[in-house]
Amino acid sequence: MKRIKIASLVGARPQFIKCGVIERALIKTNHSLNHFIIHTGQHYDLNMSEVFFKQLNLTKPKYNFGIGGNSNISNISKMMINIEKVLIKEKIKALIVYGDTDTTLAGALVANKLNIKLFHIEAGLRSFNNKMPEESNRMITDHLSDLLFIPNKISRLNLMKEGINRNKIIFSGDVMFDSILYFKNKIKKNKNFEKYFLLTIHRNINLNNAKFLKNLFSNLSKCNKKVIFPCHPNTLNVLNKYKIKVKENIQLVQAVN
Repeated sequence: MKRIKIASLVGARPQFIKCGVIERALIKTNHSLNHFIIHTGQHYDLNMSEVFFKQLNLTKPKYNFGIGGNSNISNISKMMINIEKVLIKEKIKALIVYGDTDTTLAGALVANKLNIKLFHIEAGLRSFNNKMPEESNRMITDHLSDLLFIPNKISRLNLMKEGINRNKIIFSGDVMFDSILYFKNKIKKNKNFEKYFLLTIHRNINLNNAKFLKNLFSNLSKCNKKVIFPCHPNTLNVLNKYKIKVKENIQLVQAVN
C-alpha cells in the first residue's frame, strides 16, 4: 500500500518540541503515513535549532531553507516561495503547522492556495492583543485550517465564538505537557532550583518598549535570589541598544537548549 505523504513545517524552538511529540506519536501509531520535516530556518543559531533536533531525537529535516534574520515580511515572502516549491514537488496530502510564528502563517497561506489540507497544532489560543504579530498569525491560521487541534477547553470556546465549525475542532491536549511527561525521568532533580528565579523575555511587544525594559531590570535587581536569564540573541541585542545595565544578581546565560 502506498503511504500517504504529510509534512510538518517548523522554524522556531517551540515548534521543534511540539513536532517531536507529533513525530513520536505518528511513528508509534500510524504506519500508513510518510511524514517528513520542513525547516524554514527561522531560528538558525546552533543553540536555537540544530541542538534541539539532536536532543529531541527528531528526524533531520528533509528541507532546510535557512531563512531568518530579516524583517518579518521579507522572511514570510521567502518562506512562502520555498514552501510552495516543496509542497508541489513532494505532492503531499496535508501540512502540519505549529503555534503562531511567521513560519506557521507562511505555511497556512501556501497550503490554502494549493488546496492542501492544513492541520494546526495548538489552535485556538488567544491573547486578545492585536498588536502582537503572533495573534494575527494564529487567527489567520485557525481560519484557514481543516483540522484544529486544541490544548484546552478555552481554545474551543475561542474558536466557536469566531464561527469556526466545531466539527473541525479536536481536543488533543497540550503537546508541550506531553513533552514534559516524555522527558521528566531524564531531568535530574536538583534542590538548588529553589535558590533561583528563572527569567525569559523575547516577545517583540516587550522588547520594543525601552521604558518597560528599564523598569523591569531595575526591579529585578531588587530580588532576594539570583535571577538566571537564558538570553535570546535578539534580546541581548536590544539590551545593548538601549544601554540597559544588568545587575550582578542577574546571571546571563546562553539560550537554553
